[in-house]
Amino acid sequence: FAPDAPTKLSVLWQKGSDSKLSSETKAVIEASLSVDPRPAYQNDNNREYGCLIEGYNVNWSVKDLSVQILACQKNT
Repeated sequence: FAPDAPTKLSVLWQKGSDSKLSSETKAVIEASLSVDPRPAYQNDNNREYGCLIEGYNVNWSVKDLSVQILACQKNT
């Protein structure tokens, strides 16, 4: 087990990527990504990741201590 809680990352949205989200969905996405869900062995600042959160396909990357949400589209 980890001795401490993980450091939370700040979450930044690319312009327009959150325009169709409710405040509740946006909060869930930010909470999910702020704990850095990357595999522990991944530490590549140039890599883009994707996952499904609250019915949205979310594409994001991590640089330094920030998550940059690149796109967020409703899963159809």
